[in-house]
Amino acid sequence: MIKTELVTLLKESLLNEELITAELYFILKQDQVTLLRFIDIEGETQEDLTKQFIEKVKSELIEDDSLDLISISNADDRNKVLYEYDLDEVPEEIKLINTILKDEDIPSFDFRTDELAQIKGIIVLMSNNNHNLLLYKKHYPVSLIRKDNTFTFKRIGDHKRFVSVEEDIVRINTNFEFLMIDDSLIIKELATLEKFFGFHEIIKKKAQECIIAIEQSGLLEDADVLKELIDEISYSRKLTKVLNSSPVLNKIPTPSVIAFTNIYPALKGQFQYNADNSKIVLSTKKSKHLFAKLLNDDFLQSELTKMFYDSLAKDNIPETVTS
Repeated sequence: MIKTELVTLLKESLLNEELITAELYFILKQDQVTLLRFIDIEGETQEDLTKQFIEKVKSELIEDDSLDLISISNADDRNKVLYEYDLDEVPEEIKLINTILKDEDIPSFDFRTDELAQIKGIIVLMSNNNHNLLLYKKHYPVSLIRKDNTFTFKRIGDHKRFVSVEEDIVRINTNFEFLMIDDSLIIKELATLEKFFGFHEIIKKKAQECIIAIEQSGLLEDADVLKELIDEISYSRKLTKVLNSSPVLNKIPTPSVIAFTNIYPALKGQFQYNADNSKIVLSTKKSKHLFAKLLNDDFLQSELTKMFYDSLAKDNIPETVTS
């Protein structure tokens, strides 16, 4: 999917927005079991929430032209980007998103059996115009105001008197980290995915697969040295990108790759080689990082100025034929 296709889907899902009602669900953790609970919300409050979530989608996704959309297997260090999830393994908690669309008998949150302290996430569902738009919010402990020995006050109507709030209070804002539109899972906050959902372990598995592919290519004297950096999430992402879409690995002959490392300014003198110069030897951390960038074809030269560049983001430009 490209960004314009995503925007089109979102616009279609929000057509006649006055007819949309947002349904909210809590994700609870009870005795190591993850559960879904429907949130029964008073009508006027639900209308206000719906309007605010719609405006959030519009402002942060539809109207933000600066956002790119790339696959998560091609993730790099860009800031203004959305990621379409294209890996086989999906974190368990995120799989619950699909449950909402399949199960019509999700029980309601019940204060007799459920606790606000058990909330781990919130899902917002807006179904409209034959599209299902789901927003996922990570719930943080600071969003729960617990009743303790301090006092939280609220007013009574328009009068001058305050009364103490005697219950726990949960706060919900309109920020969200992931969304699902129909069958496409889009990651808005990659850091949240990496920190709370075991995504690093998924990426590490892909990075390990990449190291095996590099070893089989015969490009390195010893590919195992790359394992020393596999716990670095940014490096594992680079290897995942190599595995998914490297224009170099197993596509450019090894002699040509080695020759390039000897003439490109940023690479010259950074690598060592075996006795007959047929394989690259990575002996420093810097060389390992440069090698990952080499396989991702990050080192470019301008056709116009002949200047050399280290390019993080490379979007393909389609060739056009003009008459």
